[in-house]
Amino acid sequence: MTNLDASAIREVERLTHDAEPIVTAAAEGQGVYFTRAPDGSLVKHRAPLDFQDVQVYDLDSLTRAASEAVEDGNAHTLYVHDNGVTLVQETDVERWTATLPLPTHPAFKLLSDWQQTTPMTQRELVRVLRTQLSYYVDATVIPTFSSLRMTSSSDGTSSITPSSQGLDRRIVKKVEAEQGRDVPEYIVFTPPVYDIPEDRDEEYAVKVYVEFDHDKERFLLLSVHDDLRKAREKAVAKIIASLRGTFDGALTVLYGQPK
Repeated sequence: MTNLDASAIREVERLTHDAEPIVTAAAEGQGVYFTRAPDGSLVKHRAPLDFQDVQVYDLDSLTRAASEAVEDGNAHTLYVHDNGVTLVQETDVERWTATLPLPTHPAFKLLSDWQQTTPMTQRELVRVLRTQLSYYVDATVIPTFSSLRMTSSSDGTSSITPSSQGLDRRIVKKVEAEQGRDVPEYIVFTPPVYDIPEDRDEEYAVKVYVEFDHDKERFLLLSVHDDLRKAREKAVAKIIASLRGTFDGALTVLYGQPK
C-alpha cells in the first residue's frame, strides 16, 4: 500500500474537484446547478430558461396544443385573462408558451366607446345601427329611429330629456301606430365580447340609454358600464369553464397571467 503525504492528498482533491466543475442536484429543481469555488465549496446558479413562444388564432388550436403538451408531460398551466389565453409549457431547460389573443369584437368595442356620452344626429345613429349593430339589436329599433322627426327648441333654453320626450307628440303617436311600440328610452344590444370563432355567436346584453338634446338636435348615447363589465366577466368565465371541462383536472386552468 502506497502512503501519500499531505501535499499529494491535496493535489488529488484538487484534481477531483477540477474534473467535476459543474454539479447538479435533482432536489433543487429545473435549471439549478452548482460550480466549485477554488476552496472546494459549491456556488449555486440558476440557468435562464430558453423561451420559444407561438401564437394561435382560435381556441381549438390552443386546446390541441395543450392536449399534446399534457401527453408529453410538459404542460404546466393554462392562464385565462381579459386579453388572451396562455398555455405555459416547461422542461428542465426550456419554457415556452402558446398564446391565443382575445381581441374585442368591433360591436362590443363600439358600445364600450359609448361609456362616454356620445352625440349623434339621427342620420348618424341610423347608419351605425344599420351597418355595425343590426345583428345585435331588436329588428324594430332601426325602423323606429329612422322614421322619426325631431323638433328643435323654440325658447332657446337648454333641454335634454329621454328620447321619447324629445319628440313631437304627434310624431310619437304616428310611430306608435306604424311600429306598434313606444319610442325607446334605451336600447338593449346583444353583441359578442370577443372576436374569435368560438365566441362570435354568443350574446351578452348591454343597455344603452338614449337622450335627446333639443338645442343641438342630437341623440346622446350612454352605455351602462356595469353591463359591459358583466358581459366581459361572463365571456371569460365561459372560456375558463370550457377549458376546465375539456381537461378535467389534467391541466390547471387559472384566471390570471403568467410572468
